[in-house]
Amino acid sequence: MKRSLFFCTVSLLAGIYSAYFIPDIFPFFLFIGLAFLFFISSLVIKKGRLPFFLIMFFLVGAFGLQFANDVTRRPLFPYLNEYITVVADCIKEPVYDEENEKYTVTARIRKVTFLKKEKELNETVLLTVKNGDIVPQFGESFSAVCLLRIPQDAMNRGGFDYALYLKSKGIFFRGAIEPGTVRVGELFSLSLTDRIYQLNLICSGNIGEHMPKTGAALLQAVALGNKTNITDEYSEKLQIAGLSHMTAVSGMHVTSLMSFLNAVCKLFKRSRYKYIGILGGILLLFMLFTGITPSVVRATAMGLMVLIGYMFRRRADYMTSLGMAAVILVLCNPLVAFDAGFILSFGAMLGILLFADSITGYLIHWFRLQDKKGTISRLCVGLLSCISVSFSAQLTLFPLMSLIYGYISLWGFVTNILISWVAPFLLIGGLLISFLHFIHPFLAELSTYGAYPFVKLFSGTVLFFGGMPKSLYSVASFSLFGCYCYGLGLFAFHKVLRKKFTKAVVPIVGLVVLVLIYPVLSPNKQEQAKVTFINVGQGDCALVELPNDIHILIDAGGTPEHQDSFDVGKQIVLPYLRKKGINNLDYVVASHPHEDHIQGIGSIMEYLAVEELMIPIGFDENELGAELIQKAKDEGAGIITMGAGDYIRFSEHGILRVLMPSTAVIETMEDENNKSLILWLQYYEHTVLFTGDMSEDEETELLKRKLPPEGATIMKVAHHGSKNSTSEALLQWAKPEYAFIPCGKNKVGHPADEVLKRLADFDTSVYRADRDKDVCFILDESGIVSIRKGGKDYDEN
Repeated sequence: MKRSLFFCTVSLLAGIYSAYFIPDIFPFFLFIGLAFLFFISSLVIKKGRLPFFLIMFFLVGAFGLQFANDVTRRPLFPYLNEYITVVADCIKEPVYDEENEKYTVTARIRKVTFLKKEKELNETVLLTVKNGDIVPQFGESFSAVCLLRIPQDAMNRGGFDYALYLKSKGIFFRGAIEPGTVRVGELFSLSLTDRIYQLNLICSGNIGEHMPKTGAALLQAVALGNKTNITDEYSEKLQIAGLSHMTAVSGMHVTSLMSFLNAVCKLFKRSRYKYIGILGGILLLFMLFTGITPSVVRATAMGLMVLIGYMFRRRADYMTSLGMAAVILVLCNPLVAFDAGFILSFGAMLGILLFADSITGYLIHWFRLQDKKGTISRLCVGLLSCISVSFSAQLTLFPLMSLIYGYISLWGFVTNILISWVAPFLLIGGLLISFLHFIHPFLAELSTYGAYPFVKLFSGTVLFFGGMPKSLYSVASFSLFGCYCYGLGLFAFHKVLRKKFTKAVVPIVGLVVLVLIYPVLSPNKQEQAKVTFINVGQGDCALVELPNDIHILIDAGGTPEHQDSFDVGKQIVLPYLRKKGINNLDYVVASHPHEDHIQGIGSIMEYLAVEELMIPIGFDENELGAELIQKAKDEGAGIITMGAGDYIRFSEHGILRVLMPSTAVIETMEDENNKSLILWLQYYEHTVLFTGDMSEDEETELLKRKLPPEGATIMKVAHHGSKNSTSEALLQWAKPEYAFIPCGKNKVGHPADEVLKRLADFDTSVYRADRDKDVCFILDESGIVSIRKGGKDYDEN
């Protein structure tokens, strides 16, 4: 079989992903795989070698991930959650976090002192230093006392896994340096990679001397791979415009560099072998210079394969080159397979290799350009090629984007066609400015005049399309069934493009069969309701999904563990909603005007269409509440003020009642927690009680009223499990089968032992955000169909 290395690479990645996503049953597969490997090895013949290598690569990927992901084998693991004294080298320029007023230092620890015992080691960590303290700079050795921790993993299913992201970079630990303990020493001896990084910093400074701030940040990213000066606002506009990939050094940049160097070498009439040596050496230096990211390693490896093929007068096989690049990266660090840059870079290139040439041929034939000559015809062919490349990349990136980000840019396809040709000019312009400055600043200034129009054109496109409101369309993450169907569809499409119609029959038939049997095997989801408690740390957030695409978000605030303060709505809740494919919310409920409940609602309104904001009586009397009301008006959302006795009926089987606050509560109680909206959701005969932050005072008033007799199947425990809430009297009425406690890292002891005991006395199954992450209850007419917690599915019934 051709392209054996490519298929072995696929098997290697399958082993890595299988070991990560199904760790519980993976030992069984490993045992079967090993047994089959020994069986195949005894029958190795010419036609039997590929199965042997496929199984071997699968097992290498699985065992490699288990070994690489095992944090207990790291030399710093014994010092976890301990105060230690370290001697380290600062190997990157510190990054300042303006919001939290602290610096992040990438350090290579050389020595650890703990309990008067010293140990030498070599481990890279991220250390935070508070603003105002001594901050080590790149190239400096220093000592400090720090508290070592493991980075925060994903807070919810499908959420951003910060720990896994750092592991893909070879970093397993974070630390907080104790104020006043930093002692900076002498400069350490720089390695080759350190010197190349130092050159990158100098070149970034050269660009900054000759370009305005925004233009300099753009050229630094495109030409040098240095994105530290791109602001969050500009980065967001790049996402909306669908041009974020332009600032990540990738195949586009390497191809542009090769084309430029090819023209220069031909100008000086270099021989074939000198030409190959020069280009190969420069490509390797460029890879080191721009940070050895997965995308540039992939592009460089493929470029070197092209040069080697050219040297031996043979055409390089791009699929084999792609597989080789992936193997190099994954064998060095299996966890790099989870890096978004790795997944998107290899996915896009795979789509281009499979479809671009065939689509271009069809387009040229369609517009009858195959026999035409002249400048206009060549320009038209180039435009059609650009369109086919962009479309081919999007074909494979669509499910990957849904999985990683949960959204696609509505303008990405258009902007890539309009502006992708500018990338080579930005790259070459940035490199010329960087290096000509060493010869004479005047030469760099001349290069600036050449690059500046392209910088303005690119920035203008980003600002125009990036300023379009709500231009990121949410796309639900593909299910396993969806991945199968999409893969079969792509396979069939590939065969049809290659005019291999007989080979396309099997995937087409398989796709039709899957689509036909899916409604039979799957439950009727049209009649299901979902109640999901989203983990936002110490705060409240719940999503209710009812039939007929009715979406209700109840609160969106909290304080996650991995940062002191940031936009919870934008960073946690919004990505969660996007990955569920939610683009609009029928109702957003603000239970009461406290940050741990409504902090993120404003951001949700900016990015998603919100029909109605539901608030309690007196909400506008609070400054935070008044600001949210004004935000809702600015975003075009309606405002509904609700009190005890109000209700909204969604269907014959679904109703949302407001139990509190009553007028008496509003007039007599000063604590805003006791003025929370208390909601009672009924779907068929099953109910969910949302309690806000009410304490025993509001509970007492609630129980005085004429309440629905059904109580609650599911109860959101009030005030994060405070001892002053969830009284025995309330539980006596509600008798909840299930309870969810929205608690995170806190200093007040939530959830209280008294509350946990009272819930246990009523035989209530308790779920907690700090332990179970997000918890989803799926209901239908018969009751609770299943409960999903922390990314695992299992049936309670």
